[in-house]
Amino acid sequence: MSYLLVFLGSGIGGLLRFLVYKLQGMLSLSFPLATLTCNFIGSVAIIFVFYFIKEEDLKVFLATGLLGGFTTYSTAVLDVAKTPQSILYILANLVIVGFCLVLFKFFS
Repeated sequence: MSYLLVFLGSGIGGLLRFLVYKLQGMLSLSFPLATLTCNFIGSVAIIFVFYFIKEEDLKVFLATGLLGGFTTYSTAVLDVAKTPQSILYILANLVIVGFCLVLFKFFS
């Protein structure tokens, strides 16, 4: 059952990420804000799932499936490689990581 939950969740998460990328395209932004947005929202949401969801199947569906499909490290690496302001992008990712660490500590 867990395999099916991950499969369905990651498909939904991937579709949501695709929609965020389409929105960025409509706004004609050159800075890869879509990846930052997906990674920030997904990272914060995973922390909330970890602390507040007790049912294991729902955790698997949400954290591993949906949020795993929504966030993407490989796209973040590609964005760093092709972004002229890559140092700003790296700093923005570090801010996200720092924020999530503080949030994680707050709940633990």
